[in-house]
Amino acid sequence: MTDAYTQQLAELCAPGLATLVHPGDETAGIQPFPLALGMFQPAAMPEGMAREIADDMGMPTPDLNKHFLEAVIHMFAMAGAVIRPKAEYDQLLAATSERKASEIQAFDYECGQEAWRVMVKKNNTSRPVVPCAVAAHDCKAGR
Repeated sequence: MTDAYTQQLAELCAPGLATLVHPGDETAGIQPFPLALGMFQPAAMPEGMAREIADDMGMPTPDLNKHFLEAVIHMFAMAGAVIRPKAEYDQLLAATSERKASEIQAFDYECGQEAWRVMVKKNNTSRPVVPCAVAAHDCKAGR
C-alpha cells in the first residue's frame, strides 16, 4: 500500500517521464541524453492502448507513469532509502552541520546566569567528550 507522500511524489514526477533526460556524466565526458520510452508517453499511444497495458498489468488506472514511479519509490524505501522534500532535507542538513567537532559551549543556570564554559570535543556525535575535571578517578587523558 503506498503512503500519501509516495503518491504525492509520484504524481509530481509522473509528467516528467514523458520527457525524461539522463543527466550524463561530466567526468566521463558523457552529455545529457533523452530517454524516450514509449510506455511513458501515453499521449503518443493509440487511443485505449494505455488502458489496455494497465489492464494487462493489473493496474487500477491507466496512469502508467504514476504507478511506475510509486513502484520505484517503494523499491527505494524497501532498500532503506529515505526520500524527503528538499526543504526538509536542507533543514536537517543545516541542523546537523551546525555543530563543529570541537567548540566551546556555555551552560546557563535556569535563571539565565552563565554557569560555566567548557571545550567540547566530538561535539558532532551522539557522545560528546569534555575534559576531565575530577581528580577522583585515574585519568588516562594525560593532562
